[in-house]
This record gives sequence, structure tokens and C-alpha cells, in this order.
Amino acid sequence: MKFLFDTFPVILFFAAYKVYDIYVATISAIIASLVQVGIYWYRHRKFEKIHLISLGIIVVFGGATLLLHDKTFIMWKPTVLYWSFAGIFAYYLLFNEKKISQLLMSQAEIKAPANIWIHADIAFILLFVALGIANLIVANYFFESQQALSLLTNGEPDIENCAATYSGDVLALCEDTKSFEEAWVNFKLFGLTGISLLFTLGIGFYVLRNATNYDELVKSKT
Repeated sequence: MKFLFDTFPVILFFAAYKVYDIYVATISAIIASLVQVGIYWYRHRKFEKIHLISLGIIVVFGGATLLLHDKTFIMWKPTVLYWSFAGIFAYYLLFNEKKISQLLMSQAEIKAPANIWIHADIAFILLFVALGIANLIVANYFFESQQALSLLTNGEPDIENCAATYSGDVLALCEDTKSFEEAWVNFKLFGLTGISLLFTLGIGFYVLRNATNYDELVKSKT
């Protein structure tokens, strides 16, 4: 349930995009992030840092997307978010006795050697850096195609109405650009979010298997 709550803005962005377009999806993600922060505060009377960071980035990059009518900003947003997470993990790794992985799993009462928590944090840093790069690689197909289409159309291309607006080679390029945009949206949910979930489960299992109180934890669950 917590995973669904944390990914609520991403899921709503995906759903809104499939029904409308990327601009409506961006508005939906901003509203969803605001609701997410509000609900968490109402339930716990405090804010979750990860929600606040995500909210700040989606407001800035989503707002720029809407104000400038430029999809580049919203496509950069996951990379900025993941690299921000990597920076925070790196800061805790270098300057804090307790690592973020240890803090995140504190409620599970897992006790593990210090090097295990260090390994977990390093793994997350590498994950977030890699996800940020992967997002740019997928988004770049759209960036390059849109730029080529803009040169041919002498302005901002209308990829929402390719068939009604263009013909010939321009139509084919327009349809390619739209498909790259759709591929990025799909990758954002099923690729980036899916990989994050599987990786987190894997790190959780790794920490649990190396916990000094592993037998005690297993017995408490049976």
C-alpha cells in the first residue's frame, strides 16, 4: 500500500496522459503530489521528506512545462529527482553515522552490521544515477525527433494531430515523434518505477538475510 501511495502521482500522470495529453498529465501529477503531501500530513502530522522533494521538483519542472509549453522540462524531471536522491544518499553515506537505508528500515526493527547498510546505500546511489541516465536516453529519442520535426515545420509541431496537420515525410516524422513521447511515458511507469520497486525489494532481502537478528525476525512473522 505504501508503494502505491508513494507512486500515486506517477500512476495518475500515466492515466491522464492515456486519456488526454502530456500537459493535462502534468497538471494531474502536480495536483496528485499536493494531495499526497496533504494526506500524509493529515495522517501523521508531519511531512515525508521524499514527498516534499518530489513535490518541489514536479512544481518547478511541471510548472515550466505548462508555462513555456515545452515538454522537455517534464521529461527531465525524473532525472533531476533520481539524481537528487542519489545526492542525498551520498551525503548521508559520507557525513551521517546512520545511513538512509537504516533509517528507512528502522520500523522493521532490522539490526545489521554497519557495512551492510553502507552496501545498501551505495547500491541505491548507483541505482538512482543509472535511472537518471536511462530516463535521458529514452527521452532523447523524443528530443531529437521533435527538433527535426520543428525544423521541417518552422515552429512548434502539433504531434497531437499528426494526420490532420501533416502529410508525406513530415507526417511520418510526426508519428514517430508521438510514438517516442508515448514510449517515454510508458517507460516512466513500467520501466523506472518497476525497476525501482524490484531493486528495493532485492536490497530489502539482502539486508534481511544479513541481519544479526534474522532468526528472531523470521520467528516473529510465523
